[in-house]
Amino acid sequence: MSKTVQSKTGAELTKDLAHHLQLNPSRVVWSNMPLGSLQGHGGRLGIVDVLTIATSYARPMLTVYEVKVSRNDFRADVNRGKFARYLDFCHQFFFACPQGVLNKELLPDGAGLIVRNENSWHVVKSSRYRPVELNTELLLALIIRGYQDFFPRMRELQKSKLEGYADLRKFANETGVKIASEISDSKRSLEKAAELFQEINTTLGGNYPNLFYAVQGLRGECKGLLNKRANAEMCLELGDITLRLLDGWHSRDEAIEKLQKLIEKKEVNANGKDKAL
Repeated sequence: MSKTVQSKTGAELTKDLAHHLQLNPSRVVWSNMPLGSLQGHGGRLGIVDVLTIATSYARPMLTVYEVKVSRNDFRADVNRGKFARYLDFCHQFFFACPQGVLNKELLPDGAGLIVRNENSWHVVKSSRYRPVELNTELLLALIIRGYQDFFPRMRELQKSKLEGYADLRKFANETGVKIASEISDSKRSLEKAAELFQEINTTLGGNYPNLFYAVQGLRGECKGLLNKRANAEMCLELGDITLRLLDGWHSRDEAIEKLQKLIEKKEVNANGKDKAL
């Protein structure tokens, strides 16, 4: 079972935030970035949770993200003034935390807030832009760390690609099995159609070229049988009227009336067949 956002550790949230920011191709991202001996506001910068720089020669904006898992963690940072050490080195500064831990009213002046819900990260409050000069020592640290991280990241990327290929192979295999099953079903359907074709040919004593013509022949035979049955019924009714007239059960007028109804019935049936055709 996957962890909820609130149960994630600081390291897990840091990795998740870095991955989210890396989806934007217009910035380069570092995580757990050690800044060595750099000093800011009376203390060493230490390790930055997440740092990004915009891929722009005209405006290479540097942004720092400090991850907090709880409100107590946030308050301890603010009280020690740790976050303030970064302000001379970055253009924007954000606190990052699970949704519900912080709100924008608690933030120090100029700081931004990005929160993680169950779906993704989203900015609650943007950070104020500070026009600072990029520090040369900081840029060298980013270049060296980037070079050191390049090969492990490439290996991780290659691993994820191989996992993607495995998923693709699994999907291809499942699709192949499904297609094979459908082909097998189609083969059985064709076999049934061939059996039906042969049975119709045998029953009707015909020699039809394919199943379509065989079914058409069967339909014609059925129509012929229905027509013969209808004509037989008409003949029986006509015979019945004639016998009743001869036996004295019907008068001449009654016999004429019944014959007229029989003629009308035959015409109605004939018209119905014409419309059906």
